[in-house]
Amino acid sequence: MAWAVTGANGQLGTALCSLASTGDSSADPAISFHPLTHQDLDITKLPQVERVLTQLRPEGVINTAAYNFVDKAEEAPLDALELNSGGPMILASVCKTLRIPLLHVSTDFVFAGDKQSPYTEEDTPAPLGAYGRSKLSGEKAVRDGIPQHF
Repeated sequence: MAWAVTGANGQLGTALCSLASTGDSSADPAISFHPLTHQDLDITKLPQVERVLTQLRPEGVINTAAYNFVDKAEEAPLDALELNSGGPMILASVCKTLRIPLLHVSTDFVFAGDKQSPYTEEDTPAPLGAYGRSKLSGEKAVRDGIPQHF
């Protein structure tokens, strides 16, 4: 059974889905992906997310969809918030209803960037801009919205 990958035409989504399509020997052959581009699934639209995921019945969802224009987020913080927080909240709700796990991808922009060693999940977030705040809000929406999350 396949995992649904949102944002499949973005940089990360494309790279992830290509693992299955190339037959990369390092990829687990038991894992396959159902790529979903923005045209296939707008994660900010609840009825569409419900319909698509109910029809697909994936083993889980990997969310790589994001508003990733870091500088533009300062000018359009609501656009960043809608896709980076509202979308993950909708995905978490639908995944919870369907009883499937959600793997949500975030960013290091949720941290201040002043640490001299790599950040871990235990470090305290301190986003400096609208983009980082929107991604942190998405992390919280997933944590609060579904127990089966990564």
